[in-house]
Amino acid sequence: HLDSTRAIEQRVARGFPQQPGTLRFERPAAVTAKPGQEAHAEINRQMSHLLALALASDRTRVFSFMFSGSVGETTFWEVGQEKSHHQFTHDEAGDQPTVHAATVFIMQRFAELLQTLRDTPDGAGNLLDSSVILASSDTADGRDHTLEDYPILVAGRARGAIRHPGVHYRSDLGENSSKVLLTVLRAAGVPLTSFG
Repeated sequence: HLDSTRAIEQRVARGFPQQPGTLRFERPAAVTAKPGQEAHAEINRQMSHLLALALASDRTRVFSFMFSGSVGETTFWEVGQEKSHHQFTHDEAGDQPTVHAATVFIMQRFAELLQTLRDTPDGAGNLLDSSVILASSDTADGRDHTLEDYPILVAGRARGAIRHPGVHYRSDLGENSSKVLLTVLRAAGVPLTSFG
């Protein structure tokens, strides 16, 4: 674990310079020459490895991983955005192809996190098998800030508590999304009978 930690430190130090005399790293925007072109994919990759290391060494069993803030003014330049994603969700006309491309880009980063967990041994399996991960967004539709058809993903097997991975369910009944949260909490070993 110490060797893995040091390897991550060295990769981060090469790409993201430290402030002299501190353990804090510069904000990602300071890494690039052009404002608004943060190294989203590389930062996500390093944070995924750091998270896998923290889980594998039992430094934590619970985590939050926010890829970008809700109105964080993140610009996904990798997909052609020249202004913030939040503004694009309000302003892009039609079927919003750039917003869709940003969503795909974000989900690819989520897939990289899951792959990192899958590639990290844990007991007889891997960290993804041992985990239950809930992923979502703050809205279903960014343009109108709606919550209908709200996207929720559950990944991992929670050491067998999640018995049917790979199931796609789309509710036509407007069910309470707290049922998903309750399922995730139960899978993580929290014996609740209700939530939300």
